[in-house]
Amino acid sequence: HKEYETISLKDHWVVDFASDADMHEQDVALDEIPFSEAAMEDTIELSRILPGNTIVQPQICLRLSHCAFDVYLDQQLIYSYGKELYEEGKLLGSGYFWIPLPEDCEGKKLSIRIKKVRESRLLQLGNTCIISAEDAQKRLVTDNFLTIVISVFLIIIAIIELGSVFLLLHIQKPIRALVSISAFSFLTAVWMSCNNKTIQFLIRDYSTITMIEYIALYYMPVGVISIVYDSFHRPFHKKVMRTLEYLFLAMACVVVCLQAANVYHLPVWVGIYWRILLIAILTVVAFLFLERKRPSQLEKKIEANGLLIFLVFVLVDALYCIYRKNPGLVMLGKQELFPVGLLIWIEAMIVGFVLSMYHIFMSEMRHDLLMKIAYTDSLTAISNRTKCEEVLQQYEKNKTSILLLNMDLNNFKQINDTHGHSEGDQ
Repeated sequence: HKEYETISLKDHWVVDFASDADMHEQDVALDEIPFSEAAMEDTIELSRILPGNTIVQPQICLRLSHCAFDVYLDQQLIYSYGKELYEEGKLLGSGYFWIPLPEDCEGKKLSIRIKKVRESRLLQLGNTCIISAEDAQKRLVTDNFLTIVISVFLIIIAIIELGSVFLLLHIQKPIRALVSISAFSFLTAVWMSCNNKTIQFLIRDYSTITMIEYIALYYMPVGVISIVYDSFHRPFHKKVMRTLEYLFLAMACVVVCLQAANVYHLPVWVGIYWRILLIAILTVVAFLFLERKRPSQLEKKIEANGLLIFLVFVLVDALYCIYRKNPGLVMLGKQELFPVGLLIWIEAMIVGFVLSMYHIFMSEMRHDLLMKIAYTDSLTAISNRTKCEEVLQQYEKNKTSILLLNMDLNNFKQINDTHGHSEGDQ
């Protein structure tokens, strides 16, 4: 892990709220800014004096979500984002903002005026720092290396699984599983890339990134439930799983339509989403424990155990995010369990799928062998009387004209009686 030279701007901020002159805080750390419920849609001004700078081509690395903001240096505007979107009531994006500074910025007053909306999150401000332009994006990759690797791996898995569908068109059940796993892998990879903002290397529009992030997030449970549906055997469990699948699908479609009509933005619903997801995870975990008492194939046990570990990890993350009042599930660096649980589940699904395909192909081979034995004459190695009768019945059913040639060997019994049945068979 490479260490990049940075100057932390976490401490010594002055905080002012536009709507309340009495709300004035001195010497505040960014991760300790006091927010009341009334201040959630307020304009907030953060200001401080910049420390000494030794960094070449310095930039402020600032992460904000769903905010319009202006950055001033000694009262001169040096950066602005989201003013028109804010005035039109449209979705404000989230991501890393790299704001250039002059190298002689020491002692100058930095001010950040943030126009917040209710879905805004400021918990990431604690990582605000000054970093060189050369190292800024490199650090983003380094800090999110694990999730980048997992995202690339998931996309590769999705492509391989979709390719496998065309090779297994004659087997219906594995195709459903492959399509579901492929869709879930792709959605998860997209969501992770948007959530840790590494997708900014490909997409520069912050609103588009946020829209893709939340659409993928809302549709992900549909893929998970579709994958795990066949793991349950009890009719009640299957019915509940199908109901949850339709519930998440309906919710995702509704919130996307409301976003398209610019009635409600996608982040508004994320609190409700996480609470429903929390109930769904607890339900699936309870059902999995009940289903563990039933005898099942080895591959089903492996997949169920992998899913159980994944859901427990997601449950811990969800509870942590609700506790931190951060329903958007921001990647929390080394505290994040989601990628680890996801890798475990994917490995379990791959092992289970390979075992399942092995059993299917072995079953087909046994079936073909039994059919061959049942319809083949052991002496001549050609179709026997049973097969012949089936063929003739099919011709008769289809009213097809045929020519039947019947041959007989005269005095063949004498050969068997004289030289033995072994010679006769030859």
